[in-house]
Amino acid sequence: MNAYIYILILAILNCFVPIKRQKTTSSILLFIMMLMCGFRAYDVGTDTVNYVAYQEASFISDYTWGPLYIVLKLIASLFPYEGTVFLMLMALLTYCPLIYLSRKYSVFPGLSVLMYIIPCGIFFNESFNIARQSIGIVYILLAAVALQNKKRELSYGLTLLAFFFHPFVIFFVFIFFLMKRPFTKKFVRCLLLITMILGLCGTLTGIDSILNSMAAIFAGSSSDLLLKFTKYGNGYDIQSGFSLVGQLSHMLPMVALCWIGSNKRTKNNIYFKMMVCGSAITNLLVSVIFCERFASTFTLAQFLAVPLIYKTSGKIKKIILKIILLATGMLYVYNLYQSSKDVDLWTPYHTIFN
Repeated sequence: MNAYIYILILAILNCFVPIKRQKTTSSILLFIMMLMCGFRAYDVGTDTVNYVAYQEASFISDYTWGPLYIVLKLIASLFPYEGTVFLMLMALLTYCPLIYLSRKYSVFPGLSVLMYIIPCGIFFNESFNIARQSIGIVYILLAAVALQNKKRELSYGLTLLAFFFHPFVIFFVFIFFLMKRPFTKKFVRCLLLITMILGLCGTLTGIDSILNSMAAIFAGSSSDLLLKFTKYGNGYDIQSGFSLVGQLSHMLPMVALCWIGSNKRTKNNIYFKMMVCGSAITNLLVSVIFCERFASTFTLAQFLAVPLIYKTSGKIKKIILKIILLATGMLYVYNLYQSSKDVDLWTPYHTIFN
């Protein structure tokens, strides 16, 4: 657990470095995070062992992974310690784009790095765990940058690339239909309030029914995408186990950032729109264990949206934002402490060299 806290401390200190130097310091910090991710031991996280097994075992089907991972597998097989090489290739695909985005497009690179660690999505932690989706959502963020810069064809191509990394990112296509819809302060706050009420009242029963129906309709389907979605139905335990306090602590950080961040400079910004959509999805699915599987495609936009919000906010709002981030950082540490008690949830970090 200590390794994650050290990274959080470094990320906070990095925010106090002069902006002109943050491109360099943030790149260095992301590079360190990449090395930690790539050189993790095989029992760190719940899915790492599956990635290593895929790389090292010839009998695991390539079909369910897709062509991009077949290429990574072939490259990794050319080296000794191919399991670790495979993990490092995945880390490179995740963190190199983040370094590029923080240097070229973030108005506050230090804050971008902090947003990759907190709040809610804990993307840094999840890059050790659901690594395939971590790659996919990063390339969706690249697609969003292309869309913001009015490069539609490039955005389509990057979205397709991200889809081959992980199919759940396909929901990003809804952003293409929201490009011309201004996210005004009234619209954003109404959307957040309505989705919070629906989520707290409980959308679980409806979601469970839909998934069960999908599982029945597509039983025996040869489509890997459909199987990925329907696996959560037909008796699958989709309860998150969150208490009311747990639900609110999961909702409120992103809701607060979107609530404060709604202004004239952000209402037509793609990153802000994505973050609002991600917050709404989180609100609706907060009682479901796979909430972040769907929300993270959109919430990663906080990497670029929150620095923009901070830059375009007045003095009072900047103080409120700092308080929100401090509270979320403390929540992050608390969650690390709680999850470290149960190795089924999270294994304390150590490297392959240990």
